[in-house]
Amino acid sequence: MIDAEELKRVKKLGFDGALRVGDVNPYGGANTILFSRDLLVGLLSFPITDFQHVIDVLERPDLAELTLLKFYAIRSIPFDQRSTTDEHEDEVKTGRISVVLDLGGIDSSSRRGTGRRKGDGTSFRSQGKQ
Repeated sequence: MIDAEELKRVKKLGFDGALRVGDVNPYGGANTILFSRDLLVGLLSFPITDFQHVIDVLERPDLAELTLLKFYAIRSIPFDQRSTTDEHEDEVKTGRISVVLDLGGIDSSSRRGTGRRKGDGTSFRSQGKQ
């Protein structure tokens, strides 16, 4: 969940809510486009304001057919990298992530866009550029 200050930032950009991105895979390399502390505001065309919204997207019957899921996240960007103040601005970042599902013993390693459901270890992989 997000705190009151983050909710103000989210609403200022026209969204109703968000989830804060926690830990990310440090080995994501150049393709990592979701960062810790980003605020996830959408997946596909659905707003994300709580965990139930994420579960709803992951339980879609057509999830295995989707190669990548488009995401929308708010990221805080410093006004000036050399600045010693805490001033920043928020930007909406978009990108695509794949979901890796455990298909009950079926080898899904060659199937992009498939993954686990119902919160039992779903992992997301970032794809593309910022």
